[in-house]
Amino acid sequence: GAWWASTTRAPATVTAMGSSAATGVKAKVVMTPTDEGTTLDLTLSGVKPGEHCSLVAVGSDGTTEVTSTWVANYEGEATITGATGISMADIERFDITTPSGQTLLEVPVPA
Repeated sequence: GAWWASTTRAPATVTAMGSSAATGVKAKVVMTPTDEGTTLDLTLSGVKPGEHCSLVAVGSDGTTEVTSTWVANYEGEATITGATGISMADIERFDITTPSGQTLLEVPVPA
């Protein structure tokens, strides 16, 4: 008979962090690679209650993809989950934007 050994390791995550003195917004994005792209866990603070926001992944080739949207209906910190078809290796930064086009924060991805 044959015997197979299989080990499953959790994929390596990468954390990107940023803050803006101008807007008061602070964010941490934990990225996990998947077969389809990248899953994202965003921890965010400093957004005014009632503000509509989007987390936009920006690829190294300039591609952009909205990964999640929400309304800031919280005080303090919020955690938002999203996903993108852009592979983790190809993400240059994340932008947190409003529907009017204002960028509240740019979060660079460490090289």
